[in-house]
Amino acid sequence: MGIYIYQAGYHPAILMYHQITEENAKTSALVVDPFYFEKQMQFLKEHHYNVLPLEEFIAQLKTRKRLPFKTVTLTLDDGNLDNYTNAYPILKKYNLPATIFLVTNWIEKPHFLTWKQIQEMEQNNIRFGNHTLHHAHLPSLSFEEAKKEIIENKIVLNTHLQHPLPIVCYPFGGYTVSIQNFLKENGYLAALATSSDGFSALDDLYALRRVRISKSSNSLFIFWIETSGYYGWIRQMQKKLKKWKKSWKKS
Repeated sequence: MGIYIYQAGYHPAILMYHQITEENAKTSALVVDPFYFEKQMQFLKEHHYNVLPLEEFIAQLKTRKRLPFKTVTLTLDDGNLDNYTNAYPILKKYNLPATIFLVTNWIEKPHFLTWKQIQEMEQNNIRFGNHTLHHAHLPSLSFEEAKKEIIENKIVLNTHLQHPLPIVCYPFGGYTVSIQNFLKENGYLAALATSSDGFSALDDLYALRRVRISKSSNSLFIFWIETSGYYGWIRQMQKKLKKWKKSWKKS
């Protein structure tokens, strides 16, 4: 049974971005052109979306509070430099909160954020969470190695930031039950994964599913569907049907 109960199929969207740049925006699924990113933020603002900081979004899920329709939260993965040069000014312009998940071993390296930029953003409506030390695919590591990736990232974030979020974003969306239990037992509020596999709960607090925003979202009609709160459920049903069809063909 889910943590929160809504009209059937409704699950507020956690939007997932990576790079906000013109470079490779037409070819990469992980890149959004700044022009379209601004159009999307403007869409959220003009259509009166309830854009919550991630920790507030999660806190309300935990209390079973019914989030209103058109609720979303914004996340960006990896800590690319363009998050500061391109995304940050747009988020400030529309006064929208967002969370960036940092791979701390990449900070200060070419094309990635610096601590100075991160600390500036932290003072202006941007929060930061744990994306592991080296962007490791956690299920490929031993349990001890996976814990180390998370713990050492947390130590670095605590050293440099005033209010790092106790929230983990799994690199590549990969996790295990042991990792989930470790996070639950060690004070982490939640953890984020990627898209649904079709059968996992959409509202598992330690594997929250997100909606990837990519070049297809340049269409505001598609973006409207993705932010509706029903997109995750639609994708889940599509994947279930696909798996069931394969099973029927084999039987």
